[in-house]
Amino acid sequence: MRRRRFPRRPIRRRPGMGLPFRRRPIPPKLVEAHRLFEQGEYAQAAELYIELAEKAQTRGIPQAPNLFLRGAAALLEDGHSEEALEMVKKGLGILVARKNWRQLKKVGTITVGRLKSAGQDELAERIRVWLEEQVPDRIKQSDAWRRVAPAARSGRPKLPSTCSQCGGPVNPQEIEWYGDSTPICSYCGAVLDTNE
Repeated sequence: MRRRRFPRRPIRRRPGMGLPFRRRPIPPKLVEAHRLFEQGEYAQAAELYIELAEKAQTRGIPQAPNLFLRGAAALLEDGHSEEALEMVKKGLGILVARKNWRQLKKVGTITVGRLKSAGQDELAERIRVWLEEQVPDRIKQSDAWRRVAPAARSGRPKLPSTCSQCGGPVNPQEIEWYGDSTPICSYCGAVLDTNE
C-alpha cells in the first residue's frame, strides 16, 4: 500500500531571507587586515588578504576576487608592483574562469583607472592588455561588453563608508546589489547597513 503524501507547508521567510548567499562568520583576520591597511601596515595587510583570498578561492566564496585585489592594493602601497600585478591577475582570473564577463568588465575598468590615478600607468597598461587577451572575441563584440556601466540608479539607499561587519571600505562603484535596495559588502558578503 502506497503512503499518501501530504502537501508541504509553505516556508515563511523573514525580510532579507532568500538572498543568494548564506551568512558566514566574519573571519577575525579580515577585520585585522582592514585595520592594518588603514594604519599603513601594508605588508602585513597584504599577507592576510592573500591568505584569506586563497582560502575563499578554494571554497568558492564569491568575494575571493575582491580579496586578491585588496591584497594587490596593499602590495602596491608597499612598493611591490610585480607581486601586485600577479595578485590582480589572480583576482580577475577567477572572474574569467567563472565567465562572469559583466563583473570582469566592471572590476577591470575600475582597477585600471585606479592604477592610472595612482601614477602607475605602465602597470595599468599591462593589466589592460592582459584583460584583452583573456576575453573571447565573441564577448568583446557583444553589446553587453561594449556598453558603459550604467550610472547609479536614483532611489537606492545611502551607503555607509565602511562595512559594519568586517570594517572594509565601501565603494559604491564596486559593490554588488541584490535587487535595487540590498547592497552586499565586497569583502565579507554581509548585507550593508543602510540605516546609518
